[in-house]
Amino acid sequence: MNKTSWRVRLAVVIVIGVLGSACHRDPMEDTINHFNASMKERLAANEILDSTSQNEAVPMENAQAYLEKLKTTFAEAKKVDIALLNQQMPGLGDRYRKDFVGGIAMIFEGNGEGTKFQLDKTVSGQIMMDQFVDWYIANQKKLPVHEPVAAPAAPTAAY
Repeated sequence: MNKTSWRVRLAVVIVIGVLGSACHRDPMEDTINHFNASMKERLAANEILDSTSQNEAVPMENAQAYLEKLKTTFAEAKKVDIALLNQQMPGLGDRYRKDFVGGIAMIFEGNGEGTKFQLDKTVSGQIMMDQFVDWYIANQKKLPVHEPVAAPAAPTAAY
């Protein structure tokens, strides 16, 4: 075997090894990362709403920016493995799916394109997400692995 052939084969083995190790990621770590990202995105969404005074309606551009941030939140939330969350703490994944993810879905339903704005669904969705966040913060110390996330404040501005 010549030196070039040997180097090519070694390079292929190294690439396969690197790719193989990248493919063997820890599913629990991925779930926790997506969970934390969804919580942080929710916090950023609330900051958009909180930039409006309590005594005024949310400007349309802020409402649209809020919904866009919730889309990012939802995308991260859909990557969370509910069963793995339940392994971390019984009921965590189920509650996350029902209240947090369900709350986002309800907000989208209340703000659907081409449909009439439905304040009741929007507020109910926000309440559901807030209930999950409150529950999570109260129970966070019981989790074996967690990265504390600041609690998103409840929206102070009215739609």
